[in-house]
Amino acid sequence: MTAKEDRSLRALLETVPVGMAMASLDGRLIATNRAFLEMLGYSREELVGLSVYDLTHQGDIEQTAENLHRIPEIGTMRFDKRFLRKDGSAFWARVTARCVEQPSGPVSVAVIEDIDATYRAEQALAATRMTQGALLDALPDMIFRLDENGCYLEQFRGAPHPRIHVTAQASGRMWTLAVEDNGVGLDLRHARLIFQIFKRLHASDRYSGTGVGLAICKKIVERHHGRIWVESTPDQGATFLFTLPAARTRKSGSRGKPA
Repeated sequence: MTAKEDRSLRALLETVPVGMAMASLDGRLIATNRAFLEMLGYSREELVGLSVYDLTHQGDIEQTAENLHRIPEIGTMRFDKRFLRKDGSAFWARVTARCVEQPSGPVSVAVIEDIDATYRAEQALAATRMTQGALLDALPDMIFRLDENGCYLEQFRGAPHPRIHVTAQASGRMWTLAVEDNGVGLDLRHARLIFQIFKRLHASDRYSGTGVGLAICKKIVERHHGRIWVESTPDQGATFLFTLPAARTRKSGSRGKPA
């Protein structure tokens, strides 16, 4: 690349609306454009003396070094990685990098797109799918067999629209699932009693049922090394909660190696 071509390249970096940066293969920043500076929250003067690694999330530094080492033989690379803003916050970006020869040696010229909002939306969607999967994996023989666990519509307090709401939340290696209704509720002084077999809080002529449903649920949950409990206020519905171990992680497509 001639000196004139170098000046033209630097001018191009400055005018394009997406982030662009030029770096040596050892990570030293050579040039950045205004759009990339705005992503990071730095002024051009503040970046003097900083390297690509200073702007990279700790978890992506090793892969960044590997990618810079490999780009001369590969030519063009595309990957997702986390950058660090001046305030220390991280954001996901998609980087398309190309090796360009200069008089002083090869450099990496990269186009950087801020995909943080998209990435986080994808993560939220993946978490939702995991929740749905956990529900389907954990509950086929429990929650949805309402005819066997005592959750009858007759037990609702005369509400015109009986409602059951099921949610799940990951917590470490366990999932906590909650089944909430707008039924008759119960006094928590009797919370232990309802999980005992053949124990009922109401006479059979008032609410149908056998008194075994929640006892069976308790056995199923404990068989999966979880626990079950209830939160309720009389006449204000009840929420039955239980924990189950997370299913084995399913393999999914990679986002590509960061750099």
